Amino acid sequence: MWEWADDSTEQEFFAVNRSMHDRKGPEFPAVCPSCGQQSMHWYCYISRPQKGSVWVWCHSCHQYVHFTGLVPEQWEDLKDLDLTNGLTLDLLNQERDRIDKQVDKFLQS
Repeated sequence: MWEWADDSTEQEFFAVNRSMHDRKGPEFPAVCPSCGQQSMHWYCYISRPQKGSVWVWCHSCHQYVHFTGLVPEQWEDLKDLDLTNGLTLDLLNQERDRIDKQVDKFLQS
């Protein structure tokens, strides 16, 4: 079951998103501040011009944050993401390898 990041690490989850705007984010999967495993992921889904839904989650300890925010410049949604049942953490977690590759490519561009 997914749980919101606890008070001691919540700000570190948000910091991952801030680093994406400067293209100084970590290589993904990144080290999770909650459990210490290299299993943290980031994804932003563009919902309207310059705004999107952002998820930062750990597939090991199942902690996450989710919010609406600004989309990093030149970010593109993952192609062929099956949104039939909505955009959920379970779906993102299933697609995490493809997501990580896209995020790392974005950071290197």
